Amino acid sequence: MMTTLFVSLVLAGLGATHCNCCPPQEKPVFACEMNALSAAERAELPKIVDALIDAAPSVKELANGFELSFAKSKGLFSKAAQWMAAESRCCPFFDFSLQVARYGGPMIVRITGPDGVKAFIAEDLPRLHRLTTKSSG
Repeated sequence: MMTTLFVSLVLAGLGATHCNCCPPQEKPVFACEMNALSAAERAELPKIVDALIDAAPSVKELANGFELSFAKSKGLFSKAAQWMAAESRCCPFFDFSLQVARYGGPMIVRITGPDGVKAFIAEDLPRLHRLTTKSSG
């Protein structure tokens, strides 16, 4: 049995859909906050995503997003964390979780969101869409 360290990084909520303090929204709003990242951060983000793509994760489609499984976490954990932190500031409607097995074992990244998030990824985030479609698992 593989024991894993599960780090749940819910860096971005679903807005009004999961809290009791705000009225529920009829339809999720997919609007990126383009000013959330500096020019340098925006320039670095594609390089980080490319490094994750190059690691060739297996991809599992979920009802509300994707699960990316990387054979080894060594050297990728910090890249995944950087990507999730930046992406969650720019696109606050995403939920992220990161699971890392001990001793540099497999790493699983989940990116999920409200209804329509997969279509948004396919249409508006080509690099991220490439990451979710590069390989299948």
